[in-house]
Amino acid sequence: MHSDVLKGRIRDCIHDPAQPIWFPSLTKQLVETGWATLKNEFDLEPSNYGTTRILANELERTIFDVPCESVPFTIELLPKDLVRQYSDHQMDFYCDEELSQLRVLDCLAEAVKIIGKVPSLWEAVLELVRSLHLIRLEDDAYDVSFSEPTIPFSIFISVPKNRVQADYLRVAEALVHEAMHLQLTLIDKALPLIRENNAKLYSPWKEEFRTPGGIVHAMYVFRSLDHFLSQIAQFESRHADYISNRRKLILEQIGSVEPSNLFRSLTASGRVLVQRLISDKI
Repeated sequence: MHSDVLKGRIRDCIHDPAQPIWFPSLTKQLVETGWATLKNEFDLEPSNYGTTRILANELERTIFDVPCESVPFTIELLPKDLVRQYSDHQMDFYCDEELSQLRVLDCLAEAVKIIGKVPSLWEAVLELVRSLHLIRLEDDAYDVSFSEPTIPFSIFISVPKNRVQADYLRVAEALVHEAMHLQLTLIDKALPLIRENNAKLYSPWKEEFRTPGGIVHAMYVFRSLDHFLSQIAQFESRHADYISNRRKLILEQIGSVEPSNLFRSLTASGRVLVQRLISDKI
């Protein structure tokens, strides 16, 4: 798609309150631009994409053979040298033996099933996530997830080793959270949202000062999570308190962002998006 046409479509979606906040009509076109860049820079396509191939410039990648169709992601296992790099940040990953023996995949399958209750969001997640990396933490009550712009179709999420209350909802949130980070990165590349990214603004999520770009990303992914949780609430009466508390916290955090300081660092399109993220409630 021509860049000017894509920019126009992004502007239309941002301005259209009828469009779900994850902009499902944009995802395929955004992903196509991402693949075009990867093809040019790394000669990578959807069929041969791998995190290892970008970070370590290696042809080989190790894929865990998922024994069920209920987890339709490519679970990629990192080589030892990359694992060591992340271990320096006190992070480790499940190996293939652990994934075969523990109930991690059961939890992941339930997370997939609940996202599937929101078809437009699920289709977007499937388009955006090509390599999934599963983080192993010692504390099952703690969650970690992240993604990086340099590996545009990879996400890293933790999954509890043992089944605990609402674990699959936490994993579903992580999947949506990181997929939306990937999507907003593609949007920002096609239609810049940040005019100046040197300012430091307080982030209620990190409880520290972050760049305007970091604040916009947080607002976008958490507003997406708010809408996602609102739509699955009807299916999750047993976890009604969890969903209600999560939404309340998200709304409080978004509401605590000072928009006037943020707006000064944004483009016109960025300001429209942020205004929608502030006011768009379900």
